[in-house]
Amino acid sequence: MTMSILLFLHTQLFRKSLIEFRVVFMRSHSMLTLGSTAAIFSRVLTVEWSCDFGWSRVSEMEAGGETS
Repeated sequence: MTMSILLFLHTQLFRKSLIEFRVVFMRSHSMLTLGSTAAIFSRVLTVEWSCDFGWSRVSEMEAGGETS
C-alpha cells in the first residue's frame, strides 16, 4: 500500500519537474534566438565559471598552506 503511494508521489514530482524543465528550456531557447542576448548570457556564464574556478583554486591553496 505505502509502496504504491510513494510511487504515485514520485511520478507526480517527476512530471512536475519535467514540465518545469520544459518551460525553462522553452524560455531559454526563445532568448537564445536573439543573438545579442545569447552573447551576453554566455559571457556572464563564462565569467561566473572562471570566478568559481578561481575561488576553488584559492581555497585549495589556502588549505594547502595551512596544512604545511
